[in-house]
Amino acid sequence: MEVAGVDLTHDPTQIRIHDFRHYFVTLFYLGSRNLKATHEAARHADGKTTSRYAHVDNELVDRIYDQVINRQQDEAVDNVSLFLTRKRVKQHQNIS
Repeated sequence: MEVAGVDLTHDPTQIRIHDFRHYFVTLFYLGSRNLKATHEAARHADGKTTSRYAHVDNELVDRIYDQVINRQQDEAVDNVSLFLTRKRVKQHQNIS
């Protein structure tokens, strides 16, 4: 089993200090959802390194994608409803 880039099936005495760096970067990214901030916190010279360090499974990516897309769709529906309501009110005011 792997958690944040640290393989927990191995003997814990075999965990390298560098594994904690992967762990930190992954936790920071999961908490912030901001790859740029994570890149800065990790002090990597290249953002590609940060991307490799931030171990995120496909299930998490799918869940985040669904949340973002569903939220945007909900906001779009809300915005259209608000627009139509305001338009009706304005038309009613112009009639009166």
